[in-house]
Amino acid sequence: MTTGQKELPAGWKWVKLGDVCEVVTGNTPRKSNASYYGSEWTWVNPSHLDQSQYIYESDEYLTDLGAKQARVIPKGSVLISCIGYIGKAAIAGKSLCTNQQINSLVPTPAIDSEFLYWCMRKFRSGLEHLANGRTVKIINKTNFSKFEIPLPPLEEQKRIAGILN
Repeated sequence: MTTGQKELPAGWKWVKLGDVCEVVTGNTPRKSNASYYGSEWTWVNPSHLDQSQYIYESDEYLTDLGAKQARVIPKGSVLISCIGYIGKAAIAGKSLCTNQQINSLVPTPAIDSEFLYWCMRKFRSGLEHLANGRTVKIINKTNFSKFEIPLPPLEEQKRIAGILN
C-alpha cells in the first residue's frame, strides 16, 4: 500500500509501517466484568484522539486486570483510529490502553515518535483510501502494517518533527 511513491531526497526511503513499528490492536475488556474497570490505567478510544498531540488522561480507566485484557501500549507509541473515524491520531504520553478501534504504532529505534505522528497526520487521506466497509470504514491490521511512509535518517526526522511541533 503506497502513499503515492514519489521520488525521495538522498538518504530517504519508503518503508512499510510494519517494518519500522510493531502494530498493536487494542481490545475492550468485557463491560459486564466490573473488576476490569477502575482507575489504574488510562483507556483511550477514538474520541480522545485529535484533541492534542499527546494523551495522558481520559474519561475512562481500567484496573490492572482490565489492562491485561486490553493490552498495554508503551509511552511514545502513536495511536491511530482505524475504525470509523479513520486516521485520528495522538501519541501515548505514558503507558496506557486502547480499545479495538485503535491500532498503535510502537516505534523501533529507526523512527522518531513525533515524526511518525506528523507523518500519519499528513497521510490521513491515504489511510482513508485503504478503508473498507459500506456502513463503518475499517482498515485491518494487515493492510495498515503494509501502509508506506517516507523515512528520512533519524536526525532529519527529529529536525522535521521539531519544526512541526
